Amino acid sequence: MANPSRDQIVKIVVPLFIVALFLAFLFLKPDFFKGGTKLSPEESSKLNVEAKGYISDAKYQDALKPLLRLNRAYPDNHIYLEELAETYGHLNQPNDEAHYWEKYIDHSPTPLVGCPALPHAYEKLGDSHEKEIIAAYERCLALDPANSDSIFFLAHYLENAGQPDRALELYQKGIAVAPNYSDLRLGQARIWYRQDKIAEAKQATEAVLAKNPNYLDALLLMGMMYYKENNYDKAKEYLNRGTKISDTYVDFHLQLARIADDQKDYNEEMRQYSRLVELRPNEARYRNKLTSLIAAQKK
Repeated sequence: MANPSRDQIVKIVVPLFIVALFLAFLFLKPDFFKGGTKLSPEESSKLNVEAKGYISDAKYQDALKPLLRLNRAYPDNHIYLEELAETYGHLNQPNDEAHYWEKYIDHSPTPLVGCPALPHAYEKLGDSHEKEIIAAYERCLALDPANSDSIFFLAHYLENAGQPDRALELYQKGIAVAPNYSDLRLGQARIWYRQDKIAEAKQATEAVLAKNPNYLDALLLMGMMYYKENNYDKAKEYLNRGTKISDTYVDFHLQLARIADDQKDYNEEMRQYSRLVELRPNEARYRNKLTSLIAAQKK
């Protein structure tokens, strides 16, 4: 029998070698193919120190390489998941930030630490991610259904997202859990105000101000409620109190400008719009209004 030629040997051996290599990759998964996920204690310690040094120096892009290496080696380690989420937050990469906060909540013994950072990461992506934002707030609330902060965050987002009925239900649930939580009571009052339940809204807001007389949002809401009742003097009393506490709060000046317009007090209206232009120089509507008021005064 003739010996096989070199070409015949190659045709037999090469396919067998490829099959063997594939089986080794499939079943043994050596570190060469996986990018080297295994780490010695010394390597882990070195990477950990390196990552913390970069984070301490605010070199967040540089911190990613050691953190991602540690995460590949220890994918369920909540410490590295938290550091990755925070690092991506500093880098303004909310998709990645949200991804790692999700994984953190999955694996951390203290998952509430990831709240409300998780929904806030989705909020950075914009209103088009409303579904993910609400789901994240709901997930946080499910971790501790009696947590008054989690109740407030979800209720407040739903209020701003145009779901007042559900928001009101949550505000009332939160008040039952934490009756002295002013933000919950004021949220309830805001929804009552929008529902034209002014007496109930006013009573709730007065209760908030009794505990915290300088609560700006409560002062603003009281001013808006008296304005709605055409009680301009009382409205200005609360709104001016607000400006004395914080002269940079735009809504106080805007509401005072509306009252001045109703009362045909153009000097006061001009004063308020001048302040609005100072506070929001890029807002064309304020500049245009001030320009028209000045032009009207010159006629």
